Amino acid sequence: VIYRCLIQASEMIKSGIINKEQIKGFMKEKLSEEPLVTEIQYASAYDPGTLDELEVVEKEALLAVSVKVGGTRLIDNMLVTTENKGSGR
Repeated sequence: VIYRCLIQASEMIKSGIINKEQIKGFMKEKLSEEPLVTEIQYASAYDPGTLDELEVVEKEALLAVSVKVGGTRLIDNMLVTTENKGSGR
C-alpha cells in the first residue's frame, strides 16, 4: 500500500499537480483506505536537500511516508523529478 501510494503521488506530480495540499491529501486518503494502517505519522512532499516540507513541487521532491500497521512502523520514500516550474496547480 505504501509503494502504491508513492507511485500514484509521483504520477500526480508528473501530470502537473504540484500543490502540497493536493499531494498530501491524496496520499493520506490512499493510506487511510487500507484497513491495516492504524496510524499515518506523515505523508508529504519534501525538499530532497533540506527535508523541509514543500508548498509547491517546482523541480524535484522527496515523497515520504510513515505509517503504523499494528505496532510496526513502516517507512518508505521516493524521489520525483518534474519539468514543472511552479505553476501552483
